[in-house]
Amino acid sequence: MAKVAMPVADGFEDSEFKQPYEQLRSAGHEVTIIGKKAGESISGKGGKESARVDCAAGEVKAEDFDALVIPGGYSPDHLRTDEDTVAFVRKFVELDRPVAAVCHGPQLHLEAFSETLLAVLDGKRQTSMSL
Repeated sequence: MAKVAMPVADGFEDSEFKQPYEQLRSAGHEVTIIGKKAGESISGKGGKESARVDCAAGEVKAEDFDALVIPGGYSPDHLRTDEDTVAFVRKFVELDRPVAAVCHGPQLHLEAFSETLLAVLDGKRQTSMSL
């Protein structure tokens, strides 16, 4: 069983949060929703899904997680201005652990590594899909 962190804020893309969240949990993984404030209720941009933040980004350590999943939508744009979330993502990537960023999710990478993004991604396997 892996411990998976999901940084999420209001305006997440409903399906890009809910489907990975449910699939990971049904596979037996522990998923922790990380946001700006523990206990905060957040809603998807389509209004179909909602969630509660388990932990604030400043209250957790990247070392305590095995994988990171960043849903898209407006959520990454809101989180990229939160210093604690950006620091958490930066540390997670530096630990060289698996990161999945859906749609607009890579905005957090851009914020965390704006000066050195290409160096951080050098040698890493990346995938992308466009419809």
